[in-house]
Amino acid sequence: MEHKDPGRLAPVLAMALFGLMLACVLGLMALGSGLYGGVTRSMTANNAARASLRYLTTSVRAADAENSLRLEDGPEGVMLVLAEPDSGYETRIYLWQEQLVEEYAPSGSEPAPENAQPVFACIRFDAQLQQRLLVLTTDQGTARVALRCEKGE
Repeated sequence: MEHKDPGRLAPVLAMALFGLMLACVLGLMALGSGLYGGVTRSMTANNAARASLRYLTTSVRAADAENSLRLEDGPEGVMLVLAEPDSGYETRIYLWQEQLVEEYAPSGSEPAPENAQPVFACIRFDAQLQQRLLVLTTDQGTARVALRCEKGE
């Protein structure tokens, strides 16, 4: 049996093939990490938007009782007031200096935005009460809360 000498070209071709495979693997890894980064950023933005609307709906549902919810004029638009009749205090949620803020204050007192706690960055906040449906709109989206109580205001 005769054995042919591979010559000088065989090691070069083997190294070229190895280099090509290595480049393909590294390219796929770079592509995968880029896609993963994009999906992660999108998921984070979606979760942030959901969290802000979830905060509003949870606050309303927790305070959903007769005569405990009303809408008033706030410092920069509508103010959502969640009253606690037994304690004489109320939670006010309103827009102030591009932040949605929450203020816990005695019922009937004037809003004091300097005492309010920022909840999240927001440039638009609107609330509308349509019978037993409260529609809350921020720049992150719109949430609808079906009230259990007969009279919200």
